[in-house]
Amino acid sequence: MTDAEKLACEEAYVTILNRFHKIKTLIAACEKIDPQQRAPVAAVAELRSVLDHVMRAHMVIFGQRTEADVKSATGYSAAEYCKHNFDKALAHLFRAGYDAYDIISLSLNREIKAFLQGRSMEALFHVIPDLGQRLAEIEVVQDRLASIKADKDVENSESELKQYQVYEENLPILFAFRKLLWKHMSAVVLYEQEMRERDEVTQERAAAAEKRNTKRNWWIAVLCLIAGGVITYGVAYLFAPH
Repeated sequence: MTDAEKLACEEAYVTILNRFHKIKTLIAACEKIDPQQRAPVAAVAELRSVLDHVMRAHMVIFGQRTEADVKSATGYSAAEYCKHNFDKALAHLFRAGYDAYDIISLSLNREIKAFLQGRSMEALFHVIPDLGQRLAEIEVVQDRLASIKADKDVENSESELKQYQVYEENLPILFAFRKLLWKHMSAVVLYEQEMRERDEVTQERAAAAEKRNTKRNWWIAVLCLIAGGVITYGVAYLFAPH
């Protein structure tokens, strides 16, 4: 390979190294939030593929495989072969990050759903007036993330980067919304308690009013009965023969 081709290989390898630390951190975060350990299993498989492609390129770079052998087996020149494998390695690395981000997003959505479930919408909108707008934003984010799940084949680093970036750009919105909900959780619970107390007072007043009405109606019925008896007796007395 020429010096320029070797430099291009070094730059591709450095790109992989720079991305590796962040994605490894994402995978470690998944191990804490995913009891089924789905992300680590999938991500480790992707990292194994990263290592495989890097080693293929390094075998050529460090002279463990001749260019003639590469050309005969693959049709690529040494430079093309290394570029191809580094690109594949980077694509698998993005896929590992994608898998980790996917589990994190599922965890965030579960937390958000658990918080909203059973909560009074009146209390939520009272404490968070722009909740409707925020929920609409979350729905858009969830739709975006769902739309990229269909295509899981590793094609090249460019296509995988686009999918990875969708998560990278949208997960902060889920994190921010979860933070907002937890920030206002005590206020929502307190307002719900106030609502229950108001309902109890209203019910007590309604019960007291009903009791008064029942008592009044009872007295009216008694008085009407007495009055009816008096009138009947009076009429009978007036028309009776004396």
